[in-house]
Amino acid sequence: MKVHCKAQSSLEFLMVLTAFLSVLVLLFPIALNAFNSMLFRLDLKNAEFLASRIELTANELKLLSDGSSREIPFTAIGKWGFSFRDGLLKIALRSASRGKKEIKVILPKNSKAELPKQVTGNSIAIIKKEHSSMLLKVLTENS
Repeated sequence: MKVHCKAQSSLEFLMVLTAFLSVLVLLFPIALNAFNSMLFRLDLKNAEFLASRIELTANELKLLSDGSSREIPFTAIGKWGFSFRDGLLKIALRSASRGKKEIKVILPKNSKAELPKQVTGNSIAIIKKEHSSMLLKVLTENS
């Protein structure tokens, strides 16, 4: 009798374990999608904050003398793409599930930029006033 009872409890344990693992397998893709969406939204907020800080700092530096500069540290969780043309800075973020988002910043006339194509991780944006124009530089951990 005791052997039969132990076998039955082992079998019941295996059934409960199988049911638990099945539920985990079903919920894992949903949790992973929610986690990726949360990370993308956080990254988007970081990029929006960087854009507003760059714009604010550029306007602040207009009032200061040549040679003045400010550093803005930021963290990109995913890959951020940078482009600059005619005073318009674009920060692009891509997500497989959320698509592409682009943030635009208008810098003062005669602005220049030295930007990497992509940034991930901790970086610093440096804005410097030179000869009545602004220079935006982004330095990454690798540069």
